[in-house]
Amino acid sequence: MTLSQRMNAGTFTLAAGVCLTMGSLAGCGGGHSAAPASPQVSTPTSSTPTPTASETQADLGLVVLNDCLASQPSWAEVPCGDARAVAKVVGLGMVTNPYGTGSAQSDCPAETDDVLNRPDGGSGYFCLRNLRPPHHSQPGSGGGVIVVGDCLVKHSANYVEVPCKGSGQHPEYKVLDITDWKHAPCPKGEGRVQLSPDRLGMKFYCAERL
Repeated sequence: MTLSQRMNAGTFTLAAGVCLTMGSLAGCGGGHSAAPASPQVSTPTSSTPTPTASETQADLGLVVLNDCLASQPSWAEVPCGDARAVAKVVGLGMVTNPYGTGSAQSDCPAETDDVLNRPDGGSGYFCLRNLRPPHHSQPGSGGGVIVVGDCLVKHSANYVEVPCKGSGQHPEYKVLDITDWKHAPCPKGEGRVQLSPDRLGMKFYCAERL
């Protein structure tokens, strides 16, 4: 055996020994390395479900209607009787759909207190009802989805819900009725306007100027 051959053989023997020693940790010869640790997920500062950008790595798995969620230390599905449960899923939706009509404002039921975009990076959202007060869906309270009795202000090209009283913001509109394209349009009258929460006008808010 030549000197070059003996050096190559020694290198191979050393590499094989390292492979045997480290095999349980990282694998050799194209094996898969251990999965990286998940990033830390921030904890909401209150019991009210409030999604944050740092919660994008939560793994909820399959969530269906009437499931309950805990928000601490990260969003997770739990039994509704669990002390950690803070909200119940009362509606499901997609952030976008082929028709451009999907939105939490048009798809979530009136009892929705909060809307949570899927924290695991999916394209859907959950309509949540708090298991305990406060219930932001109460008309005029300034939270949840827009329902009859809520007040709005114009913000850029959109209309944003605000409390009807006590917030320091002067509401510009009050919702009198909610209809859709299958039913009669909003009745016309002095100070009355018709607003739509989706791009194709599938649903309308009939409101009065304040």
